[in-house]
Amino acid sequence: MSSARRLSVTCPNCKRPFMADIYHIVDVGRNPELKWQLLAGNLNVAQCPHCGMAGILGMPFAYHDPDKELLLIFMPNEAGLSANDQQKLIGSLTQEVMLSLPQEKRKGYLFQPKTFMLLDSLINAVLAAEGITPEMLEEQRRRQELINSFLRMKDDEKAFQMLLEQNKERLDYEFFQTLTAMAEAMAQAGDEAGANLLLGLRAKLLKAIAPERPAEEVARLEEEQPMTREDLLDVILEIEDEKELEAMVALARPLIDYSFYLLLAERIQAFEKEGRVDEAQKLGRLRERLLEITERLDEEARQALRRASDLLRQVYHAEHPEQVILEHINEIDDLFFYVLSVNMEQAVREDAQANAPAIAKLRRIAELAADAVEQRMPPALRFVNQLLRAGSDEERRRMLENPPVPHPELMELVGALIRQFQADGQGSVVRKLEMVREMLEHKAEAPQA
Repeated sequence: MSSARRLSVTCPNCKRPFMADIYHIVDVGRNPELKWQLLAGNLNVAQCPHCGMAGILGMPFAYHDPDKELLLIFMPNEAGLSANDQQKLIGSLTQEVMLSLPQEKRKGYLFQPKTFMLLDSLINAVLAAEGITPEMLEEQRRRQELINSFLRMKDDEKAFQMLLEQNKERLDYEFFQTLTAMAEAMAQAGDEAGANLLLGLRAKLLKAIAPERPAEEVARLEEEQPMTREDLLDVILEIEDEKELEAMVALARPLIDYSFYLLLAERIQAFEKEGRVDEAQKLGRLRERLLEITERLDEEARQALRRASDLLRQVYHAEHPEQVILEHINEIDDLFFYVLSVNMEQAVREDAQANAPAIAKLRRIAELAADAVEQRMPPALRFVNQLLRAGSDEERRRMLENPPVPHPELMELVGALIRQFQADGQGSVVRKLEMVREMLEHKAEAPQA
């Protein structure tokens, strides 16, 4: 089972026959390494000895993963089989898989194999079983496409800068992680020139975004994130309490993505190879639990986003928006302001001139909402918020001439806010608060009249 058969194939380039090793049954329960060959694009690959052309052979095969109860059939159009012959071959492959199993392991999923005409679709089904969603794959593909676009523009500085301006918001930690991983993969494959090209691109992009990003964020991109996916997995493996696990997943949700699940799958494969079955099964159960938790968290986030969008729509169409805002003041939170800003940015991006009335209305809603939230704040916090919203340092100094709360209370609050926003990674807010603290310290040191 899962042993390669030596078959005669015809080269599509030079049309000459040659012998190649082909898997028609891929049973990853018995040979886990075949899963990774498939995902890496190395399964059923052959190179013509006559002309040197290499590629994946479009040959039908069955993919069987008993642990996940998967039976997938790859039936490409290029096989040239009639519908009747296809059904016969599917039946034959299915029967061969079933006969290789003991009677007690012949379960219902074996009677309903899923058939794929495209290899990519079959691979997506395998990845989905590993917890890697199509959304994760699509986001990874987009990052790789953007990297390739930057490489194509590297000799055209004007086009490069235009592409950079259009995609600055996408240059996040995950983007630079993908870029670094591509460079490391090229280096391991012996392509030093390609690796150096990618590392040069990485340095150029970091330099370009540095003036507009907080210093700590750029440092994070240049070096390492405080917690890597490897670190997160090690931490999660030590957690035994269910509530603690859910709290950690909620805290580190952005890290639990395509790369994380691939790392987890690699750990499981390593344990399986070493014969550490219990540990592999424990990781498999952890993966299922993580999928359940993240799915629930994501659904809660989607519902919250939907509620914020519905509220914004209600406020936007209200005759008296300030009244609706006051009625729903407990729902005016960061998510509401996020949805509001996204709508404004979209209106500007689509056609700022044509959408000018809508943009003005959204800005007015933002002002009304901010004022309403501010009125519910304690006096000291409200005053600090007003300081942050001030248009200039001179205006802040004038406001500090007659503060509504005692100076020590302001100093204590500003210090606490600085620590809070530093922990949240909001560098721009921290810088404003530090400026306010300097003004307060200067005022305290100044001789009183």
